[in-house]
Amino acid sequence: MNRLIVSAAWWGPEGLARLIVGGTVAALAAASIMLVPATATAAPPDIGRHFVYRALGVGPEGEGFAPQGLRLATLGDSPGDALALTNDPGDEDPAVSPDGRWVAFTRYIHVDGTEGSTGALFLMRSDGSDLRRLTSPAPVAVDREPSFTPSGKRILFVRLEDETVRGTNEGDIYSIGLDGGGLHQITSGRYQDRSPVASPNGRQIVFARPPGPPFQSRIPDIYSVRTDGSHLVDLTPRIPARHRRTERITAAKEPTFSPNGRVIAFAVANDSGSEGIDTMRPDGSNINSLVGRGPRALNRRFGLSEPEFSPTGRTLLVTARDRYHREIALIDLADRSRLLTPHSVQGESPAW
Repeated sequence: MNRLIVSAAWWGPEGLARLIVGGTVAALAAASIMLVPATATAAPPDIGRHFVYRALGVGPEGEGFAPQGLRLATLGDSPGDALALTNDPGDEDPAVSPDGRWVAFTRYIHVDGTEGSTGALFLMRSDGSDLRRLTSPAPVAVDREPSFTPSGKRILFVRLEDETVRGTNEGDIYSIGLDGGGLHQITSGRYQDRSPVASPNGRQIVFARPPGPPFQSRIPDIYSVRTDGSHLVDLTPRIPARHRRTERITAAKEPTFSPNGRVIAFAVANDSGSEGIDTMRPDGSNINSLVGRGPRALNRRFGLSEPEFSPTGRTLLVTARDRYHREIALIDLADRSRLLTPHSVQGESPAW
């Protein structure tokens, strides 16, 4: 008898991630979750590869989520085998260098004599050693969302300034060297730019930008810019109008490039709070959905965000969210109806 497997058994030899819900074929037709025989063992691609994520525990009084620092895990291993890289709850936004040797991240730090905090970029080796601080923004400013350039020699990030600094609550994209030198500003203006990532050839940076002049978009869109700040282009007005209208899309965000540079995956959100993953070409054409639309829609129980292509390009790591969980999940791109979730692992912001 076929059964509905929500969390796949491949996560550890003990089968900690198996959650089986009985059902008939008719009931399965209305669901958007992987259907496999109950005795089958589905082994996804990229087993044995390492990834970093922000660990989450149960919040105070059993409600919400309590950040626990950054973890290094191996795909296919038991969740209990993850290595604690940091234990500071203010650590988030991990990014891994192309050679796998370094992890950049944001750490929130209390500012003495104030009620505020600042967010600075930090760098460490992939085993958690050799921790160093890269940036020192002004009080109540935040440096966040780092990503490495393809050479691995520089880091893109966003500097968010409090509106008391320049009269606007804006965020600009910068780059910096691994030694903390060579700070370079790439974008400017009265915007709050987010989530910059460079193309594999290093020529293009894509990022999310909210509405505002000169582009009077109704929702945050994905933009493209060259590394010198020129040739700014809004890529996602081409999201089909019927999708914007029927699904009430309110944001396009969190872009990431495939390893060959031919595809950009990004998260979309609607006004009901649901999230999914779309893909497009680097010029903004050929926009398609991995989830939520079409005959092969993924599990609608979860909102999916923060996509990250594996180095092979065969899978996407994502954050799967519902009211009670934030889990690291895997999408097998060869069979995109398969959403594999290690349901005992609470976490977000995965990075290969």
